[in-house]
Amino acid sequence: MPRIISVLVLALLVSVGFQAFGQPTPLEHPKKLFIKNEGRIYIPHQTQIYLRFTLSPDDGAKSYLLLSKDALEKGGGPLPFQLEGHGEHSIYHPREHWSKRKKSIPRTTDVFLVNVDNRAPVTKLGLPDVLRVKRGGRIIFGGPVSISVSAVDGDSGLQETYASVDEQPYAPYGEPFSFNDDSFFSVNYYAVDNVGNASKARTRRFAIDLTPPESIHTVKRYMHGDVLSPKARVRFSSKDEKAGVKTIFYKMDAGENTVYNRKRPVRVNKLDDGQHTLSYYAIDRVGNEETAKIYNFYLDRTPPEASHAIEGDQYQGQRLYVSARTRFALTATDNRAGVKSIRYRLNKRKRQDYSKPFGLPKGRVKYRVSYFAVDNVANVGKTTAFNVVLDDKPPKAKLKFEGEHFFSRKIHWVNSSTMIGWKVTDNLSGVQSYTFLLDGVAKPSNDEPFTIEKEGQHDLQFFATDNVNNKSPDKSTAIFVDMTPPEIFVHFSVKSIDGKVTATDSGGSYPRRSYLYLAATDVHAGVRSIEYKLDDRKTRNYRAPLRLRKTGERTITVTSVDNVGNVSTRTVTFTVTPE
Repeated sequence: MPRIISVLVLALLVSVGFQAFGQPTPLEHPKKLFIKNEGRIYIPHQTQIYLRFTLSPDDGAKSYLLLSKDALEKGGGPLPFQLEGHGEHSIYHPREHWSKRKKSIPRTTDVFLVNVDNRAPVTKLGLPDVLRVKRGGRIIFGGPVSISVSAVDGDSGLQETYASVDEQPYAPYGEPFSFNDDSFFSVNYYAVDNVGNASKARTRRFAIDLTPPESIHTVKRYMHGDVLSPKARVRFSSKDEKAGVKTIFYKMDAGENTVYNRKRPVRVNKLDDGQHTLSYYAIDRVGNEETAKIYNFYLDRTPPEASHAIEGDQYQGQRLYVSARTRFALTATDNRAGVKSIRYRLNKRKRQDYSKPFGLPKGRVKYRVSYFAVDNVANVGKTTAFNVVLDDKPPKAKLKFEGEHFFSRKIHWVNSSTMIGWKVTDNLSGVQSYTFLLDGVAKPSNDEPFTIEKEGQHDLQFFATDNVNNKSPDKSTAIFVDMTPPEIFVHFSVKSIDGKVTATDSGGSYPRRSYLYLAATDVHAGVRSIEYKLDDRKTRNYRAPLRLRKTGERTITVTSVDNVGNVSTRTVTFTVTPE
C-alpha cells in the first residue's frame, strides 16, 4: 500500500518589540518572518512555532493544526515550540522505519529547513583619507570631509541602514554626508536585517579644525618691563581648541627656527647686553599654522651688592651665638638701575623681602642666614650667607646627690651624710656667671659637693647668666635633712592570755593561729620598707599579717628603713600556746 506523502506548512507567530538607545532614539523595528528568493525561511530568535498539516500546496488549501503527542494523550490545546540557537535547523520525516534506538537517521528522509537569525547586521563608518587626530573622544579633521555608512548581514540579509547627524531623528541612509565648515558634529547610525534584528546604535563624534593655534610668551621672573636679566627664562604656551597644539617654534634674533621644549624654557644668559628680538609661532596637530609673533626686549647684566650688620647680643666662640634680642640689618647698593629689593632666607624657609632689622624666630637653634639684592631690571646679586646659633634659653642647674636621696612633695629629702652638689650648664653659648645660696648664704662656685648636718628644712637658691646675656629666673629649691629613723609597731590580733606583757610587747602568751601585725611610721621622709626575721628563719619583706601556727617561745626581729636610709630595729619575744 503506497504511503501518503504529506506537505507540512510552517506557521510562525513572531513576537514584536524594539530596543531603545540613547538620543537620537532608533526607530521601532518589529520582529518578523522573512523568506529569501530561493525559498529559505528565516525567523527571529525565540519565535513561537506551530505546525499545520495540508494535502495541497495551494494558498487556499485547508490545513489542520498539528497537536503534539502529549497534547493528544493528555488533552489540551496546541502548544508552540522554539528553535534554539542561531543558524540552520532541520525538521526530519524518515521514509523508512526508524527507531529512536538507532544511532543515525535513515538516508531516505525528507528534511525541511528553517533558519534562526539571532545576529544583527555589522555596521561601519567610512572615513576619508585626510589628516586627522583623536582628542577628547572626537576625531578632528584638518579640512572638509565626506563620511559614509555601510552595513552587511550574512543571514536573512540587510533590510535598511539608518543614520542621523547631530542627534537629528534617524532616517534611512542614502548618500555620504559632507562637512565643510569649522565645526563640531556627530554621526549616529545602525542597521536592521530582514527579520527585525537591529544593530546597536553607535555614535561617532567629529570636528573640522580650520583655525590655527594662539600662542603667548611669559617671563615670570628677573624682568622689569621689557628689560631682562641674564637669569630670565622665556616660556611659551599655546592653545588650540580642537586638534590641540603639535609644535611651537621660536627664533632668537637672526638665528634658525628651533622647536620649543616645554621642559626647557628659553635662556638668554648667553646674549650680549643690548636690544634683542624673539619671534615664535605654533602649528596644530592637523597642520594649521599660526602667524609669527614678535617680542622685543633689552638685556641688562649688572647685579647689585648687599652686606649685613649684627646689632645686639652676640658671642663668638667656636660658632657665632646670638640671643632672641639680636637684630640683623641688611643694606645694598647698585651702580646702575638702583636696588629694587633685598631678599633674605633663614635655613630653607621661604625667602622674604627685607624691610627692617629682623631677629631669629624661636623653635630652632642653628640658622643659616642668606641674602641677596635685586635691582630694578631683575638682576640678582651674589648670595651672601653666614651661620649663626640662636641661644634663647638661660643656663640650667641640676642638683646632684651622692648617697641617700628621696624627692616627694616638691622637697628633696636627704640625711646628714648625703653629698649635695650641682652642675651648671648652658648647651650653647656657655655659662658667663652663676650664684648659689644656701639659706641665704652664697656657696663657693668651685662645684665641690657639701653636706648639711642640721636636721630640718633648708632653702637653696640659684640664678645664672650665659654669654649672650640670657639670665635664668631666681629659683628656690627645698631640701630637708632627715636624721630620725622610723618607729616600729608590733600588734597581735588578741590580747595576751597570761597578761605578762612588758612595755615592749614582749613576754605575752597568745593562742595558736593568732595573727601578728607589723607597722612603721616615719615623721619626715616616709617609710621605705619593713623587714622581719621570725625565730631563725631568713629575713623577709613584710607584706601581710603573720599567722602564728608553731607553738612555743617565739622571737621576731623587725627592721624598718625610711626613704633616706635611717634604720630602726625592734625585737619582740612571745609564746604561742596550743588552742
